[in-house]
Amino acid sequence: LYTAGDAHTLITQWDREPLNVFTFGAFSTGDLLGALLDRTGPADVDIATWTAAGADLDHAKAAMTSGRIRRLRMLVDWSFPARSPAYVRQMYDHFGADAVRVIRTHAKWLVVRNESWHVTIRTSANLNRNPRLEWFDLADDVRLTAAFTAVCDDIWTHVPPGSGLPSIDDLVLPTLPTIAYRSPIEATPAGQITVAPAIVAPRLGA
Repeated sequence: LYTAGDAHTLITQWDREPLNVFTFGAFSTGDLLGALLDRTGPADVDIATWTAAGADLDHAKAAMTSGRIRRLRMLVDWSFPARSPAYVRQMYDHFGADAVRVIRTHAKWLVVRNESWHVTIRTSANLNRNPRLEWFDLADDVRLTAAFTAVCDDIWTHVPPGSGLPSIDDLVLPTLPTIAYRSPIEATPAGQITVAPAIVAPRLGA
């Protein structure tokens, strides 16, 4: 069992094999993304989240301004504009309307991809500070990254950008024809499913 007190320690020591991480509040999704970009160098980033906090949006904007994020796409739930209109305005101001799509979603993942890295992070955590038990599943797998990227590609193709709460008619995800042929399950050949090792970060104050 390996314990990681912070995201940078985790990413610095990661051997790029599939890995499950339980944080107990030691770091957030934004912390993990920042640490990963430190190691990968400039990359394209896709983020799916149910909600986001202002500080994390600011950090993503800073990473774009510095060139650490080459291109950013954010997928958020349709209720986000109603729940947090100030953060939604901040998101559109920072990234522009075409970088954002609003659909019915509760999925949470990140894709960080460049010429040398193909990282997919599946997680229970939103893009905000989470001082509680959260889970991250890290994989550096070109096929898995391609599958998640295909989901975003199709959403960006079929769902128009917008800067406010969509109408009720827009809240049903349309048929996305390429996803059926690029399912993430294809990234694991039949009969070769393995359980990734777990990393547990110490509890806050421990």
